[in-house]
Amino acid sequence: MRSVVEPPGHEAGDGALGEVSDGGDALGIEDGDEVVFRVEGSRAVLAKVPNFLDLAGTVPAPAAKRNVAWDQVIRRTKSARAAARR
Repeated sequence: MRSVVEPPGHEAGDGALGEVSDGGDALGIEDGDEVVFRVEGSRAVLAKVPNFLDLAGTVPAPAAKRNVAWDQVIRRTKSARAAARR
């Protein structure tokens, strides 16, 4: 696997990732995918940023909160918590 990362301020000032061959294939990284680099101890870790829209519907929601605008869910939750404190 050969990876090339140019730090900001150099030729690829946008932090673009160069060639990611075998390792990129193993991670399922394709052109245009977002990746994150982090340091864990003495290792640099490359991970693909998940597409959170792919997770839609994977967490069960109570029936009362399905198909309801998010601001209404927040308002109801705050009201319920305030009532519980009284």
